[in-house]
Amino acid sequence: MISNKSDALDEMESSCSFQRHVTHVLANDEVNALVNQKSKFKWEMPAEDIPKSKWVGTGEKIKGASDDPFVDVKGKLKDHWQKILSDDLNYRSRFFSLCNSYRDIMHCNKKPFYLKGSKVDSSTMDAYLMHALSHVHRTRDVVIKNDAKLRNDANTDVMEDDSYRDQGFTRPKVLFLLPLKSIARRIVKRLIQLSPLTQKDNSMGQFKKEFGESDDELEEPNSSKPTDFNLLFAGDVEDHFLFGIKFTKKSVKLYSNFYASDIIVASPLALKLKIDGGEVTKKKGRPKENDSDFLSSIEIVVVDYADVISMQVKLQLK
Repeated sequence: MISNKSDALDEMESSCSFQRHVTHVLANDEVNALVNQKSKFKWEMPAEDIPKSKWVGTGEKIKGASDDPFVDVKGKLKDHWQKILSDDLNYRSRFFSLCNSYRDIMHCNKKPFYLKGSKVDSSTMDAYLMHALSHVHRTRDVVIKNDAKLRNDANTDVMEDDSYRDQGFTRPKVLFLLPLKSIARRIVKRLIQLSPLTQKDNSMGQFKKEFGESDDELEEPNSSKPTDFNLLFAGDVEDHFLFGIKFTKKSVKLYSNFYASDIIVASPLALKLKIDGGEVTKKKGRPKENDSDFLSSIEIVVVDYADVISMQVKLQLK
């Protein structure tokens, strides 16, 4: 009976977008087709939250796609999102479905919070945060499931069975690249709200100290500057930050060791210095050794507020 249940779960898991994405192996003819073909938009879907707009994409639609974009999401995540978002969950569904298809996405019509006369719209941010959470939880479940199988069958040849290829060289799977600390604070706080893990970690105190606690701490606007300038630069404009986020069974831990983290949050400047080994040690005043291997297994990269990053040094992002 247990075996049948397990087989049923395996069949259900294999049909989800996560499994289709991570288990697909590109054949040589697929690679050649991608290299030689010209990119043409072959499908479209309405952009319900953007008037007179639509999403267009290259390639074919994912086979087996469901009308319910949250059908692949773990129950505890979906229940939590339904609880905190209620009817607003539907407004996140379209963009979430794009993210959940594991396609490269370029969104040029996102409404920033600092745009004059624009109502703050967090639907896009919520959607990609929900996708990141779903991906992290799915990845962890696969690892735990395979570890249990290996414990029960010590004779399994993991070198011959591709189904056990569930991990990269390092643990981090998601990278958020953001321009300013004030923006990072908004996104990390929202990420924690969207996570069903309720147990608090001591690192939250350090986060509040370094990134601030609320918008009440914003500076007074400068009357000589445009409204969008005042809104964007009212918070902490520090552009050097880099830290990890780890999800355990019960809690979310910030400032975790990079190699033990699930998500990396960074500014382009801090990440470039880390990659180049340009950070300076406090004790000896010498550059640190190049240590960026924790980026070797990143599977999702989100670059938000790219317009702000473009006003910084764009070479850092490249």
